[in-house]
Amino acid sequence: MCQLITSASRFFLILVLLLTVGSTAYAEKPLPPQFDADRAVALVRGLTEADDSAAGSFAALSSEDQALVQWALQQEYVTSETSELPVKDASIEAGGCRAVIMTRSAYSPVGVKLWSYNQQMNWCYNGSTVTSRYWNRWGEVHAPFWSFQRHIGLSQTGGVGYSSFYSWTQGAFRLCLTTNVGCVQQAVPYVWQRGYGSGAYQSGGG
Repeated sequence: MCQLITSASRFFLILVLLLTVGSTAYAEKPLPPQFDADRAVALVRGLTEADDSAAGSFAALSSEDQALVQWALQQEYVTSETSELPVKDASIEAGGCRAVIMTRSAYSPVGVKLWSYNQQMNWCYNGSTVTSRYWNRWGEVHAPFWSFQRHIGLSQTGGVGYSSFYSWTQGAFRLCLTTNVGCVQQAVPYVWQRGYGSGAYQSGGG
């Protein structure tokens, strides 16, 4: 009986010690700061203006401000935008020409624009087929520590002599703060466009 009580007491003591250690370890972890959106925007603006010295400026910040910057640069949502450009010297024989850019842009929780992925499609048409076409794609970064890595996908069909020209492209962006923090987020947006021989147009992205 005494042995049972001793064993139970030993088990209880070990359990208490484990819970105490666990609680202490948790308490030592930095708690999530109460994020101040205005301060976050101001810090990001300062790092943007620092340009090449942004890494040094970030390293000089307090741990709380570094956490605030990291939060303010995280991708929160992505938007799509279509922009039609004026076409010069369009061929009369072609019937018509169009130039359209499809853009996917990412924003942070405080509205900071982070990156944009673009595809441009120019095509001329005669009412039924595509008579000429031009295509381009590029990535842009608008915030510190984000970088455009590379294009990672491409698929095209149709073109001159066909009823339409279709192009799908995908790129990769990465958020890397400093060597101590490392890379914390990656984005792989894609966009697609289709121009028709009738002059109609469709696009989308993800």
